[in-house]
Amino acid sequence: MHTFVHVEIPTLNTEKAAKFYGGLFGWKTEAMPGMDYLMISTADGQMIGGITPAENFPHNDSYINYIEVADIEQTLKKAVSLGGTAAMSKTPLPPPNGFIGKVISPDGYCIGLWSKE
Repeated sequence: MHTFVHVEIPTLNTEKAAKFYGGLFGWKTEAMPGMDYLMISTADGQMIGGITPAENFPHNDSYINYIEVADIEQTLKKAVSLGGTAAMSKTPLPPPNGFIGKVISPDGYCIGLWSKE
């Protein structure tokens, strides 16, 4: 109760976003009938959100969704190979809070990365 149940990721192109996030995180997408909207599920089938069309991205540094990954540095390299940008290298948080990093999708959306190590 009182936890996030669905996160929407805006994109300028849902098809390209599905390829980027699928390649980066192993997410699967499923089209919503009659809509330009994709439901996102993890590789193990857990529904976590959606990819929704946007006309542009307003500049916003204060609200970022973070995705847990095993290795931030490897994920940053993979994001770049998929057409994204490494926006923040692996950065330690005060112990025992792990590490963060950030990537920018090919169409400009910032996604945070978090890892324990």
